[in-house]
Amino acid sequence: MTFNEAAHPRGRGEHGGEWVKKLDSKIAKDLGEISAVKPKIKNAEVRNVRKWNAGIMTSLWSRPTKVERKEIHDVIAAQFREPINIRASEAAIEAIIRQRRFKNIHEHPVSERRRDYLKTRKDYEDQVMGLDGVPAKQRPAYGYVGGVNEVTSYGAYAMTLKSRVRKRTTVSTGDSLNGMLDTHPIDDVPNLDFPAIKGMTHNDNALPLRHQGELYGGTSSWRHQDQRYQVDYSSV
Repeated sequence: MTFNEAAHPRGRGEHGGEWVKKLDSKIAKDLGEISAVKPKIKNAEVRNVRKWNAGIMTSLWSRPTKVERKEIHDVIAAQFREPINIRASEAAIEAIIRQRRFKNIHEHPVSERRRDYLKTRKDYEDQVMGLDGVPAKQRPAYGYVGGVNEVTSYGAYAMTLKSRVRKRTTVSTGDSLNGMLDTHPIDDVPNLDFPAIKGMTHNDNALPLRHQGELYGGTSSWRHQDQRYQVDYSSV
């Protein structure tokens, strides 16, 4: 794990240079590789959201030529070669050091008004990510793929994970929950066909590839969208 020194130099606050070594030695362990899973949709909410997103995606990408499909594919594949990051507050980082692991959203106290959200999140993880029956402690920690400052709304600090985490990382293009998107192992993305790429793409992230009804060819603006990833187990 690498601290984002460019934005937050070591020694700021109470965190000295040794905290990275502590995290490295305590929580970086090999949990094995993950593989693709086939979604098993059981409830109407997950099914309806996926259908809604798929319908918009079909409309947006109904007529790309073979060349345009390759351009879209190559832009997405290039994005997922970027570093994997998690953003957090200073208080959260202190907790990570103290507990020697990342905790996911299912492990924290939940207010009554957030119970519905967590149920939806669990339904998505169970049915699309294939995590039915997996206990809270082993559920995903979420972050993003790209430059450390491309996504800044989830905390003031960016933690860049080491490359060995990639083999247990799955990705979607855009907000996974909002579109109930398919996820794929991050290193499989360059070899995916176009239908698979479309299934993991949220309509909000497809829009930068269009301008007045025409597809851009490999637009760089895609790279500044909120590209999400999921680490399949919380001890990263």
